[in-house]
Amino acid sequence: MLTTSLLTILSAFALVRAQNTTNNPQLEVQSIDAQFDNSYLVPDLLASFDPLAFLTVSYGGQPISAGTLLPVNDTQAVPTITITPANSSVSLGDLFTLAMVDPGAIGKLSTPGPTRHWLVNGVTIGANGVLSVPQTAITAYGAPYPDEADAPHRYAILLWQQPASFAPQGDLANPGQPITQFDLNSYVSSSGLGPVVAGWYFTCTRGDAVAPTITSAVDIRTLPAYAAGTASGSSHSASGTHTSTGSPNGALSSISFKPVTALAGVAAAIFSVAFF
Repeated sequence: MLTTSLLTILSAFALVRAQNTTNNPQLEVQSIDAQFDNSYLVPDLLASFDPLAFLTVSYGGQPISAGTLLPVNDTQAVPTITITPANSSVSLGDLFTLAMVDPGAIGKLSTPGPTRHWLVNGVTIGANGVLSVPQTAITAYGAPYPDEADAPHRYAILLWQQPASFAPQGDLANPGQPITQFDLNSYVSSSGLGPVVAGWYFTCTRGDAVAPTITSAVDIRTLPAYAAGTASGSSHSASGTHTSTGSPNGALSSISFKPVTALAGVAAAIFSVAFF
């Protein structure tokens, strides 16, 4: 069973990681890049992920670290999202499409595609990097509500460049569409969206899940920007893209742990990050 102690330690690790990437945009970008790989959002959701910026997502006015396990009740209100480029040379564009999608728990993918909880076109960047999200949405924001028997679901917030040639097809050209599963990759390609410029995720569960799957933590000390101390000023390179040739669906043993082992391993990771 997924214990309260385990959830507390996982959340504490996310907090420690956030504290150690503060004021280093390049490190933040590299960290979320690695987290998408470790959480199997690449390739479960995206074939690759090469962010140019990082998102700061706040629920109830409180910034939340990427990967945090949130109670359903804490996700009811529409979040506030701020974007920060990796460095001053990054050009993000002027218009964007924003989505929040749920590909399911690790090892149990949603079919035929992720569940669409939020989809908005015509997003712009306002003062201080805060995203200005139009009230007219293709799918209005809907809070997570995973199956109570499932392990924690992953909820990814993604931001794509929206070029002038953007032309959504079918029902997703019209506002007021319900929360439902859809083919995300088909939507992106058929509508002509540009690349994902930033992403973020959290996890959510409604009960004690049987045989929880825990992703490995990102050790920020292994990231190039940590070794450099501060962002170098060069643009984020595609060589940092995290791709994966295999999904955990056929090899869960490589990322699944017994609760006691998980507690010990995550606790050790917390202390190693907190005291270096």
